Formats: sequence, C-alpha cells, structure tokens
Amino acid sequence: MKLEFYTSVGGTAFWNALVRDLQACGKQAAVVSVMDEPEYRRPRNLLGKLLLRWKLYAGMSLHTRRHLRQPVRQPTCRIATTNPFFLPGLVCGQTSADSDVRVVNLVFDLYPEAMELSGRRMSPGARQRLEAVTRRAVQQCDATVFLGGQLHDHALEKYGPARQSAVIPVGADARPFASSPPEMLPCEHPVQFLYCGLLGRMHEVETLAQLGRGEPVPGCGWKFHATGAGTDALRGGWFQLGGPLAPADWTGAMQSAQVGIVSVRPGAEKAVLPSKTYSALAAGQAILAICPQQSDLADLVAGQDCGWVVEPGDVDGLRRRIQEITTDRDTLLVKRRNAFRAGQQRYDSATVAGHWVALVEGLFA
Repeated sequence: MKLEFYTSVGGTAFWNALVRDLQACGKQAAVVSVMDEPEYRRPRNLLGKLLLRWKLYAGMSLHTRRHLRQPVRQPTCRIATTNPFFLPGLVCGQTSADSDVRVVNLVFDLYPEAMELSGRRMSPGARQRLEAVTRRAVQQCDATVFLGGQLHDHALEKYGPARQSAVIPVGADARPFASSPPEMLPCEHPVQFLYCGLLGRMHEVETLAQLGRGEPVPGCGWKFHATGAGTDALRGGWFQLGGPLAPADWTGAMQSAQVGIVSVRPGAEKAVLPSKTYSALAAGQAILAICPQQSDLADLVAGQDCGWVVEPGDVDGLRRRIQEITTDRDTLLVKRRNAFRAGQQRYDSATVAGHWVALVEGLFA
C-alpha cells in the first residue's frame, strides 16, 4: 500500500519525518510538491512574489495533473492538503471511481474562512464559489481529516456531511529533542520566550505589539524568528527580531527557549491550528497561547497542562502571566515537562504515522 501526500510545499522536517515513520510501518510514502520549504521562505522582490504565487497555484495544479496520470500499480491513498485550497477537489476529480485508489481531503486551512481572515475582500459570489469547492471536497472525498476537534465540528456543520471524518494532528519530528528533557532553570537566568515561524494575518499580533511598546518585563528575553505580514507591527518594541532560521540553527534555538509563543486571532480558530505548536512541545517548551478560550489551541494547552492561555486583547493579563512565569520556576518546569511528554509521545510523527495507517487501512477494508 502506498500513501501519496499532495501539498505545494514539501521538504519540511515534519513531512520528512512522517514519510520516514510511515515507511517504518511498512508503507510506501511520498510527498508530491512543487518546492521545498527553504525555497518557499527565501526573500523575494515583487516579481519573485508573483512567480511564487503562480507556482504555488497554477504550477502545483499542472504538476499534480501530470503525477495523477501515472499508472497505479498497488492500492494507493492520495492525501491532498488544502495547500492550495482546490487541491483535494482536483485530486478527487482526477481519480477514477473504479480504481484501487482512495482520496483523503486533509484540511490544513479552511476556505473561504482563511482567505477572509487574511484580509482579502471577496464578493458574495466569490465566497459562494469557494464554499462550493470546500463542500464538494468534504462530501466527495473518501475521508476528510481535520487538525483539531473544534475545526472538525465547525467544518462539518457548515460543509458536511463527509463520507468519513477524523482528527489527526500535524505533529512534529520529536527525535532531535528526545535526549534533552527540560531541566530547572536557575533564578539568575532569564526565561527565554520564542516565536519561530510564520506570523501572518491569522495570528494575533496586536496584543504582542502592545506588550512590546510598553515597559519591558524583567527576568525574560523575547526572540521572534518570523516571517509574514505581522512582523512589521512588532518593530520599535523591546523584542529581539530576526528572520527565519536555517535548518542547522533551528534545533539549537528551539532547545534554548523555555516558552514557545503561539497566537491565533479571534475568528481564525475556526480555520487554523498553528503547526508550530507541536515542534515547541517536542522541544520541551511550555506554550504561551494568545488565542480565544474556545479553540483547539486552548483545548490542547489545557488538556495537556502544558502552558497558559491569554485572551487576545488582554495586554495587562498577558503582562501578569509573563511575570508569573518568570518568577515561578517550579510551575514552569512542570508545564515544560508536560509539554515534552506530549510532544515526544502523543504528537510525535511516529504516533501520527500510526493514525494515518489506521485511517488508510480502514478505507481499504
């Protein structure tokens, strides 16, 4: 049996680890994409950005169509992410109903919700067409997979019913951090807070920006290795800002931080669940989540007792929480150990691979 994952950007630590662990389970696995993450993240001028967008959408469409014309020589599950949004529908539509193939719709971001939250204006007609694309994918694919329970319930209430549905977290490659469990941080050492990844329009930025424009909180250091539209709002504050990390530097940076920052703006909890959460857990970072209380991210933090949740807009509450984190090192260590345990066991790519094997084998049963 073979699993094929279709997504415009591959080559990430997560995809590489998932393929490795699926192969360890005795399955063939491959990622079909048009570029890897380093190419996707590199700086571009205006022309470069236009070419990137063409490649992610039209280029991925053409590449997928070519790949789907290849003969199928064994039972195959084609798992198409919503990156880009039309990909699950394309793969489903191009797959013969009588072939030994199953198609899974993997909802990374929910459209048109994700597009509207990113600030793009849409006419009622355009919104209805995007909703129709999502509805067809949910209802026509053999299964639809969501990243969180609340995302699952919201999407199926609006776009369902699905033939079959499941919740499978993104997870992370936990191996680089397995031999470095959290230890007590001496009081004379500042607590390091880290944001590492995309900081886009669906992330809560203004609460962080207001914190950074106020008085620095003693006993801690804040680093943002981020790209995206939200980074501009953080300039001029007391945060340390930097660009994306090279793969060789990423592991060390993750291990040097005690608290990982994750944010979701109000409304976006119905469309996304930041994947950076899982790598932070695997590295033993307690999670400081700035997000609505009614969200999958908040549920994860509470369920694993691995951090703290602050409502978007509550700058004073965020400041108080940071002060508590920096002064109560015992509680910080407990949260970090819980995070490490969850990241190394519950959300490790090997565990996630097991969920995929169970789902796919069930589709062929």
